[in-house]
Amino acid sequence: MGASGFITAPLLLQVRNSKTISLNHKNMTVAPIK
Repeated sequence: MGASGFITAPLLLQVRNSKTISLNHKNMTVAPIK
């Protein structure tokens, strides 16, 4: 692995987390409207 792999791994995790967070955000904004 090296330094580059050490840096890119957390970035990929952040991208995945941000995607799931945005999905949860959409669900949260839709739910109260029901």
